[in-house]
Amino acid sequence: MKEKKLTTQVKYLTGEELLIDGIQLKYQLTTLIPPVIFFILLIVAINIAAFLVFPMIIIATFLVYRSGQKSLNSQFLRFHPKRLYISNEKEKSNIEQMVSTSLKSPLFLDIIVKSKKELLYISFEQYNERIGSAAIHSEDLPLIVDSLEDFYGLEVYDSRSTAKEEVLLLRPKDIDEPLMLSFIRVTEDGLRLIINPTSNRQNFMVNYHRRVIKTAKNKLIPISEISKITFWVKKNIITINITLVDKSVQELIKFKTKAYQQSIINQDIKVLIDFLESKPVFQNTILEISKY
Repeated sequence: MKEKKLTTQVKYLTGEELLIDGIQLKYQLTTLIPPVIFFILLIVAINIAAFLVFPMIIIATFLVYRSGQKSLNSQFLRFHPKRLYISNEKEKSNIEQMVSTSLKSPLFLDIIVKSKKELLYISFEQYNERIGSAAIHSEDLPLIVDSLEDFYGLEVYDSRSTAKEEVLLLRPKDIDEPLMLSFIRVTEDGLRLIINPTSNRQNFMVNYHRRVIKTAKNKLIPISEISKITFWVKKNIITINITLVDKSVQELIKFKTKAYQQSIINQDIKVLIDFLESKPVFQNTILEISKY
């Protein structure tokens, strides 16, 4: 197998594995100097137990700073055809010593990108579940994306942004499944359809054979009694309600998406509605988006 080395942090063995060595961030104690000077002057000014308070402030400030740095959690990642191997230590980056997670199918992969000074902090998610993360140089990102596309037969389906991060959505090329959302997982066979929002453990199910919907609260509603299904959107909170022919309303499910721009969330909900409208079981049901 021909080895293709990309950078010191990224190495791709064509068709075999992709390795990402996350940059290990060091604590920068110099950042403590301004607050330390401030507290010294304050304590000297008020002259209250300086010999006790000063060490406590130093220790507390350092612990807060240290915990903030630890939250970055830059890892060593090895992508294989069906699994991702993860380690937090360079010395334990052999597969036998690494923790592994199975890659779900279809392989919907989201890359969340945040700027951290001169570095990028990237995390990988599948169906809204984080599976690995690493700090990298900015020039490594396009190489990682290109390698993932080649390795898994993916393509960048969409790119999005929130106030704090950029998100790249990688999806399989020529996939038959029309639903391409990262916050919804669809399971379908000849008898039933299950819609599972990934932000919680609830789901709702459509039983094709019995022609009923089971809500997230396990209530069964005959589809013949449903006149309308409404998707209420409030920022990134989605509530799906069912209006019955007798005008009463039942909640089908409630869940959250990422904090995307409102137009993007509405667009995603429209994709979900189009998907449901394509099912014969809903041919006499109105599906619509509304805002609070």
